[in-house]
Amino acid sequence: MSYTFDHRLQGELLNRFPLPAIRDANIRTSCVRSRSTRSSRRHHSDGYENASFELLESLGDTLVASAIGKAVYGHIKHLDSASPGLFTAYRSLLQSNATFAQIALVYDLGAQLEPPFPLTFAHRADLNDTARKNLGNAFEAHFGGLHVDGQGGTADLWLENVSSVLCKWADQQLDNQQQITTKRGHSFDPLARLAAATNTTPHAPKPCACWKHGLSAYAKAHDSRYKIQCTQMCSAQLDLADDDGPTF
Repeated sequence: MSYTFDHRLQGELLNRFPLPAIRDANIRTSCVRSRSTRSSRRHHSDGYENASFELLESLGDTLVASAIGKAVYGHIKHLDSASPGLFTAYRSLLQSNATFAQIALVYDLGAQLEPPFPLTFAHRADLNDTARKNLGNAFEAHFGGLHVDGQGGTADLWLENVSSVLCKWADQQLDNQQQITTKRGHSFDPLARLAAATNTTPHAPKPCACWKHGLSAYAKAHDSRYKIQCTQMCSAQLDLADDDGPTF
């Protein structure tokens, strides 16, 4: 299943929450130089420029992860179905290269890379893993750059607002995933499959504790095949390695 932004969401983000600009020219330059975007040797940045980009990206990665975690917690804490499993489902969707890349396309960050990224928001559903990674890095570097530029408060408020909108978008995406999984027995990844199997969606009953056993087993050996028989009332058998999804 493809989790793509629609044009309504694009317009809402652009019109309500424009991306803050980096004022310092040196920081701004560091944010647009990424070795991974270069198509030939003559385009490659030198080691210093690439290190500067990666430092900003690493800072942004840490800050964005924290902000999204706070936003997800605030969004689900009052729900009857609130649980660590539901938190993980939201965070896995929002804190991903697929979502970060679409944010970058909404705000045209790809065009600011050197050389400019050739794809636009219209191509959001066609991105491969490399493209999503490059665009996701650009978003994280820009957010990190805003903090280094002395605009941490402005950047945090912007991301808080954007995350609030995206949490509502995630409501629909996860509800749709639950419906598709129930009908077809398929899911987009093991964590979402586990969330669907334990009914961890905003409007579902509070799940039993079987997600704890499933997450533990999956974390220990995600390349192995595990079937966890729930010991609670739901009697769900979770197959985290099977493409056919959960069975009941």
